[in-house]
Amino acid sequence: MKQVISRNRISFLSRPLPAADAVVALVAFLSVCIMFPLLCGCAGTGGMNLGDFNLISTSQEVQMGDSLSVEVGNKYPLLKDPVVTGYVNEVGQKVVAVCGRRDISYHFNVIADKKQVNAFALPGGYVYVYEGLLLQASDEAELAAVLGHEIGHVVERHAMKQLSKQYSYEFLVSLVLGNQPGRWSGLAANLFGTAGLLKFSRDDEYEADKLAVVYTNAAGYSPLAVADFLGKLETLQGRDPGQLETLLMTHPPTLDRISRVKADIAALPTRSAGTFVERYLSKTSSIRK
Repeated sequence: MKQVISRNRISFLSRPLPAADAVVALVAFLSVCIMFPLLCGCAGTGGMNLGDFNLISTSQEVQMGDSLSVEVGNKYPLLKDPVVTGYVNEVGQKVVAVCGRRDISYHFNVIADKKQVNAFALPGGYVYVYEGLLLQASDEAELAAVLGHEIGHVVERHAMKQLSKQYSYEFLVSLVLGNQPGRWSGLAANLFGTAGLLKFSRDDEYEADKLAVVYTNAAGYSPLAVADFLGKLETLQGRDPGQLETLLMTHPPTLDRISRVKADIAALPTRSAGTFVERYLSKTSSIRK
């Protein structure tokens, strides 16, 4: 019987959305705040309390993810290959079965872009991986490691936490009610020029890495795959950093992450050993042509 992991504090690859999508994300978030002002109460200083993201209900978070996923589908070319997308979903659901948050549905999609090695997660259980990442991975365990990291972000609600840290409720509402497009453009440029809506803190990323180790192992995959794939990113960074441009801006140094992950792996009481190379190469063969 597979071990079910209790919810821990933990965070691989998180790509911030383009500026246009930042506006969409904020509109979705504001719609929740306007409909449920008591759930987005203000701190005494006029900003939101750091813990206020916990007051956003699961159903509201899922509603936000639903809206954002439509926008992602409009902005990004999603892979239409049912074999590859079905396979990514299958692996993702195996990891979901042992994760610490199973009160929502998880959705996995592949972005048809072979030039970028990245992945990201939206609030509410939407996870996206790029074709370029699938081409870099060597086996199913490495794919599970990446998906485990992104699932970790969803489990710990890192996107909601970043929203609550960066914006005051009054400011966000003023943008919606003020009909001032210039302020929207300025905010979007600021978001994705420096902070990034989905740029998580170092602690969030380390947390997701740790969860990737735990979840990958519990799902029957070798947890060494987490460190192995990070090693590939380190090599790729030296050889072709252009493929990792966004990733490098939003994540802690790779060597530091590898060191931490190896320590987490060493602390596991038992380790799984599955890698499933042949199945991975077979299921992803169509994008390697």
